[in-house]
Amino acid sequence: MKLRSASLLLSLALAGGCAKSNDVAPLQQEATALASSYSQQVDALERRAKELEGRARRAAGAPGIQDAVRVFNEARTQLVELRSMATRAPGVIAMAVGAAKPSKAAGSAAGSAAADPNESDPRWILERLIDEMRERFTVGIVEVNAKLNTMESWIYYGERYVAPTAPAPGAAPDEPPAAPEHDAPAPAAEEPAPTR
Repeated sequence: MKLRSASLLLSLALAGGCAKSNDVAPLQQEATALASSYSQQVDALERRAKELEGRARRAAGAPGIQDAVRVFNEARTQLVELRSMATRAPGVIAMAVGAAKPSKAAGSAAGSAAADPNESDPRWILERLIDEMRERFTVGIVEVNAKLNTMESWIYYGERYVAPTAPAPGAAPDEPPAAPEHDAPAPAAEEPAPTR
């Protein structure tokens, strides 16, 4: 029984090795889907950063603004890098499918390993590109989110605790106004006239 299962596993392994030449299309689809997904995530982060930037202007007087702006600028720089990678990905994928060697200017890990004998194998390039996209985008998105969370915390503090709070026009204030103080005693109430 063990011999049959071992021979079955060996035949499946050998048959699986023959199918690798057809793996390019599924790898291309996976790489394209990943690039599209990460591009959408970068779009969402860019919208969030823009919204936070507008809110930050309204709470600009809070202490610690220099640190918050520094963290926010780091997030914006990372967003530019992520956008650039997402924009270049379709071109790198197309070059890999055409078995063309991606250049270092294309920004892929496949282009950085020029001495590797697999550099002209589209499957190898796509697998490496997929791995690199997953790593760089996942780490980058987490880092940008953390920095935007820091900025959002600072803005919340600035809006709630530092910025003067004036009631909106037509809205009731949080506390009723204090009663006016008078120097003179209040007039006594008139007593009704006795009835006979």
